[in-house]
Amino acid sequence: MHRGPYVYVTKGSRTYHYTDDDCPVTSSILKGKKPFQRITEEQAQQMGLKLCRHCAKEYREDQVERQANRFSVYLGAVIAVVMVIAFFLLTD
Repeated sequence: MHRGPYVYVTKGSRTYHYTDDDCPVTSSILKGKKPFQRITEEQAQQMGLKLCRHCAKEYREDQVERQANRFSVYLGAVIAVVMVIAFFLLTD
């Protein structure tokens, strides 16, 4: 998922799309098979457009993944601190 400053809108569409090659519409746009307009997400929302279901699902999954990665980093740091403390306690 590539959420950037711009989103893609196809003619007559009620939805907008992120730069996500897993999304069938975005994939067609990136391959040059579909005409599109590139606008900001804010502009798309002001026009009453909604994020496409596929892009929304991918975005939610990416958020969960990022949070899991943050937790793993935090947990790794905690384990490292505990190991350092244990080392100093056991070497006294």
